[in-house]
Amino acid sequence: MLLRVYTEVDDGEPVPLLARVCERKGPVYVIRYLSPTEDRVAGKVVHRYEDEEYEVTDESIMEYYSGDEDTVGFVSAKDGFIKEDSDSDYESEESSEESESESVVDSENFDEDINEGED
Repeated sequence: MLLRVYTEVDDGEPVPLLARVCERKGPVYVIRYLSPTEDRVAGKVVHRYEDEEYEVTDESIMEYYSGDEDTVGFVSAKDGFIKEDSDSDYESEESSEESESESVVDSENFDEDINEGED
């Protein structure tokens, strides 16, 4: 399960960042952020999940995704993920909105979704 979480960065402004849910403790989600690294593949920045875990609640969560990284525009590469070019897989705005709404789930169905995907 992936989330888009409002997070304060260095300049103090909240920005939405992508994170994977590791665990859920009642109303608290234990997450790891997907962050850029210095590694590159074909000139594109490789992103990896941070080692550090954070706890967030629904107030910080912007979106819930039931799919994997490809649902939000990343593909596997070099022990991480790279962001796909928006030009290479162009979708019309209508098609994009439809697939986005299908990938977003509400927090009430979260327990069912995360428990199905546990290893």
